Amino acid sequence: MRLRRLEISGIGPFAGTFAINFDTLTVGGLFLLEGPTGSGKSTIIDAIAWALYGGVAGGRDSTDDRMRSTHANPSQESYVDLVFSVDAGTFRVRRTPQWIKAGNKNPTNASAKLWRLSESAVDEGRFGNGEILETKPAGTGTAITRLVGLNREQFLQTVILPQGKFADFLKLDSTKRTALLEQIFDTSTYRRVADLLKEKAATAQSKVDSARLEWALAAEGLSTTLRLDAESKAELTNAVGGAHDPADAKTVSKIAETLVLRAERESKEAEETSAQAFRLAGKREEEARAAVELAARVEKRSRLLATQSKLKKNAHEIDGLEDRLAAHALGARVDPFITAFDRAALAHDTAKRAFLLLRSSASRPNDVEVSISRRAYTSHTGSAIAILPASADQVNASTLASQTSALEDMTSLTGRLTELAKAEEGLVASLKERDIASQALDQAVTNVETAQREAASLPQTIEQLEERIAAEEAEAARVESLESKVESLTAALGRFSELERVRKSTEKAKKSMEEAESAFERARLLRDEKTRTWTASISAIMAGKLAPGKACPVCGSPEHPSPAPPSDVKATHDDVEAAENEATAARRRLSEAEKRAATAAAALTTVERELTDLTRDSVVSDLDAAKTALKAALDARTAAAASRRNLKELRRRLDIAVTSLTQAQKEQAAAQERLAGLDSAIELAHTRIEPELAGYETISERLTSHIERTSEQRRAVEAVRELLSARQQLEARESELRDALSEAGFTALASAREALMPPDAVESAKARVAEHRQASHDVARDLAAPEIANLTGQENPDVEGTARLARESAEIARKAQRQADLAQERSSNGRSQLAILSDREAVWAQQRDAASPILRLANLANAGSDSITRIPLATFVVRHRFEQILDRANERLAGISLGRYQLARSDEKERGSREIKTGLGLIVIDRDGEIDGAAKRSPRSLSGGETFYVSLALALALADVVRAENGGITLETLLIDEGFGSLDDSTLDLVMAALADLAEDGRAVGLVSHVSELKKIIAEQITVHPLGNGSSRLEVRC
Repeated sequence: MRLRRLEISGIGPFAGTFAINFDTLTVGGLFLLEGPTGSGKSTIIDAIAWALYGGVAGGRDSTDDRMRSTHANPSQESYVDLVFSVDAGTFRVRRTPQWIKAGNKNPTNASAKLWRLSESAVDEGRFGNGEILETKPAGTGTAITRLVGLNREQFLQTVILPQGKFADFLKLDSTKRTALLEQIFDTSTYRRVADLLKEKAATAQSKVDSARLEWALAAEGLSTTLRLDAESKAELTNAVGGAHDPADAKTVSKIAETLVLRAERESKEAEETSAQAFRLAGKREEEARAAVELAARVEKRSRLLATQSKLKKNAHEIDGLEDRLAAHALGARVDPFITAFDRAALAHDTAKRAFLLLRSSASRPNDVEVSISRRAYTSHTGSAIAILPASADQVNASTLASQTSALEDMTSLTGRLTELAKAEEGLVASLKERDIASQALDQAVTNVETAQREAASLPQTIEQLEERIAAEEAEAARVESLESKVESLTAALGRFSELERVRKSTEKAKKSMEEAESAFERARLLRDEKTRTWTASISAIMAGKLAPGKACPVCGSPEHPSPAPPSDVKATHDDVEAAENEATAARRRLSEAEKRAATAAAALTTVERELTDLTRDSVVSDLDAAKTALKAALDARTAAAASRRNLKELRRRLDIAVTSLTQAQKEQAAAQERLAGLDSAIELAHTRIEPELAGYETISERLTSHIERTSEQRRAVEAVRELLSARQQLEARESELRDALSEAGFTALASAREALMPPDAVESAKARVAEHRQASHDVARDLAAPEIANLTGQENPDVEGTARLARESAEIARKAQRQADLAQERSSNGRSQLAILSDREAVWAQQRDAASPILRLANLANAGSDSITRIPLATFVVRHRFEQILDRANERLAGISLGRYQLARSDEKERGSREIKTGLGLIVIDRDGEIDGAAKRSPRSLSGGETFYVSLALALALADVVRAENGGITLETLLIDEGFGSLDDSTLDLVMAALADLAEDGRAVGLVSHVSELKKIIAEQITVHPLGNGSSRLEVRC
């Protein structure tokens, strides 16, 4: 970490605003913060710590309330603004303490803000430019802790060593020193490794424990499977409980093997007992089955004898049924002829009734009307019809011929009337079409008149619109010129605004150039002063080295009459180079400012020349007039476009009107022609139809009446034909029936009808006869069977007794089988469970072997029982770093203490301490402590001066090791607050020599002291001057 710049305002005793540029102050490596006691030197240290962490650097008696100056203006805000660099970049932090503004009752809360700055911004002093990272106090403190890599307490033990805390690192107990070094050297990786090993060890141990648990559960499962007695179960359980290692599991395996063998032996014994019981049960079952079969045969013999007796009683009834079936068979031979005769008789009666019904129809002349002449009847209906006989018996073949001839004449007339009816329908359609054609003609006349009016009016409207379009387009033609004018005037108006901006820019550039001139002059004067001081310093040094009689290295004279006097003001060559570099940089900045001023002046001249003879008011007036004219021209352009669209529409309407007139005239001519054609067709139709009406209103009415008469005549023909056919069929069937009755032996039709039986009665009788015959046969066959024929009827088998004995034997056998099955199951499952137990024992051993390396590593890394040193891995690494720190500290301590003191690491805890052993204890070896050799002392036994330079050696060594090892933090700045007053002159010289070595190494060390001797040694100084009112001011000399 490196401090770059500090600015304070209204802080502690400093009422004003003061800035410290550490980049300039630390060029020589050493700088001094000096002033009287109580003037406010430590406030600078507090301000740095408070800016970073929000807390002061003092001891427990210091509070943050001291940050707000009691001398500050009540309306002025206090703040600390610090710029610092770390490996992650350069940052700026600004903090304000809580304060009550004048006139307010409530306090304004403390604030903090953190920026990231670029190096160019720092070099150019642009501290206000940067990326904001945090805006809240809490977030700012957390972010800085992360960036620096140290918390506040660690920062105050490695970078800033304030009053009262300088010797803390020396006097820290082993545990706290370990924590500090772990943070500084970033040993979190080793701690994470140890934690990871511990986590993996826990996982591995969990697997081992889980494997043992699975093994124990397998043993318990074996006990449950074998259903052990209490004694055997206790023996197995005790053996499992005592097994903590896979080697102990062998005992359990032997016990388990013995128990499984015993179960297998018991299973064989149970199986033999079951087999004997089943053999006895089989014998009893055979005896019971034989008794049941004998009882069944005796019962069957009794049923057969009873059935045989019943069949003999029903034999007479069966003989009668067989006689009835024989008569029915003869009647069945005649039955088809009877059925055919009955159907023919029914058909003849039906045809006869139909004829008589048609004969009595009212539309035909009856017997009373016979006197009417046939000619008269034909004249009335338009058709001639034939007269039917008065009786059905009078119908013959001539009757059918006359009726058929009359039907043919009527059918011919139907065709002619149908054709005339169609012509009549066409006439009606033509009349309707004529009405439509007449309406179309009227509409065509109207369309012609409308189209003529439209075609006559549109040309005049089109001509007027064309004149208006010409005027609008003439106005619209001005748009481009007006737009150009508006654009030119707008640009001119903008140049007036540009003129104001350029003037301000020119003034700003001129001011910057003046400031750069002043800065260059100051840098030049400083350079000249440093050069003169350095020259004087060299002359004084060389004069101090002159000796009488020895040649001067400058002039060569052995005499030195006027040597340069000693000078209290000193300067180095580096100071001269730094001043020269600053002067060169100031000259460069002045040159750049002059260029910017010249460029701005040239731009101003150009703009003023462009606006010659113009005023802002005249430009504004001309611009308003041009915009008004432009709006009118744009409106005219829009109107012209709309008029063009209207003109196009009117021309389209004129074309449509002309086309519509031509079309309407064509439609009118076509309608007139169609109407004439329809009138001619109507006249021709009337000529054909009127002679054929025969007294009817229309041909359709005559056709309807004629069709009804024709249908009656067709029914008459059909009735006569059906009657003649039915009469012929009846005569044929009657002849066939007589022949069939004679052949079957029946003398009359009635005898044949009586012999017939209903179908269901026939089937029932046949079934009854067949069933009786089959039953008689079955009974005789079954009685003749040997197993029945050999029975006497005196047999009496004991079915119940033999069955009871069989059931009892079967139950005994089933119980024996269940016992054998259970024993077999226990034996089989026990052998399987024994295999599982063996497998899980092997898994347990494998898990134990696999886990052993990681368990041992975790034990060692976390200072477990296997660790000889009992020191964790991270602490072991820190101990190595601590030994490096002690080696470097002893190098400086040897020179400062003239070889008297040496620091050594101790593994022992301090007397009375309760800390955990870490191996980072510290002892001081005093080589002058005892007469006969070195003495070991506690750091707490050192005097104030000894404590200071031993602590200083440790602090410098810590920074050295951190830089060399790059353990995560780079410490480029060290601030030491007080302690030098406790040193004697010789020790002070030795301490300063050590600090000078740091300066040559590029380090920056700040010393806070009121020791006057340091002001003579260190040129770069920050001086605190107390004022009379209790406040102070700062003065920085570089």
